[in-house]
Amino acid sequence: VNGDFNADNKIDLAVGAYGYTSNIGRAYIFYNDGTIPTTAVTADVIITGQSTGNYFSEVMVSGDFNADGKTDLAVAMDSYGSGAGQICIFYNDGSIPTTAATADVRITGGTNNTFGTSLAGGDFNNDGKTDLVAGAYFIGKAYIFYNDGSYPTASSAADIIIDGYSPDFNYFGSVMASGDFNADGKIDLAVGTDTNSRRVFIFYNDGSIPSLVSGADIKISNQASGFGYALISGDFNADGKTDLGVGGYDTDEDLNFSIYTVDAPGTKPDYIQMNGSVQLNGSVLLQQ
Repeated sequence: VNGDFNADNKIDLAVGAYGYTSNIGRAYIFYNDGTIPTTAVTADVIITGQSTGNYFSEVMVSGDFNADGKTDLAVAMDSYGSGAGQICIFYNDGSIPTTAATADVRITGGTNNTFGTSLAGGDFNNDGKTDLVAGAYFIGKAYIFYNDGSYPTASSAADIIIDGYSPDFNYFGSVMASGDFNADGKIDLAVGTDTNSRRVFIFYNDGSIPSLVSGADIKISNQASGFGYALISGDFNADGKTDLGVGGYDTDEDLNFSIYTVDAPGTKPDYIQMNGSVQLNGSVLLQQ
């Protein structure tokens, strides 16, 4: 992920290595000072995870999570505590800690929650501050933490918890993306289910984010296996509006990629399907 992690008005780079030393995990920050090193061990900041098998840095997101005007770094380790999961926030205050155990904020999930499977940032309550949202795919939940000056130490105390469990699909919260998906000037949330559930849900920032996935504003499904395996937001048709890209795969290891565009405020996304096959020689064919 990128961000100005030393407040010098230049964009720096943070890189994760979740498999470091028996999957303890590490995060490396490289400052944009004109001499980016060629080895990880010479990074400007090295943050080491806590215990074997925690997978620290498997997921990261940047944002101003304490509303001081500086870009901070949130790092997840979803296998912390025998699968409970934990999110560590490192503030951009001039002294970034070098271990997960000394993070400025630590939010821990419940037993076997895999809390921190996915992360995203965005202003989900329209107060002008960047909030943090985290997924816990094993129990199918998404947690929103408002940037109100006090983060809880337990995921169960989140400001909003969206329960995505359903007998019809699973792994809600595997992936997330934020963006203004209905062109109303507010940041919305997209959550995918990964695996064969083949669904993506969009929750509009309309002042009433539901606590159940059934209350999602938009429900997108697809025939391709693995639809919703990856999400990305961006203006992919250069119309000045934020679109949603959804990646997937099938049992033949073919790839599929879909783009959902917004035509006007309040309208449902249009659907564009692109199927691509990846061969062993590395060639990719996209068909619209």
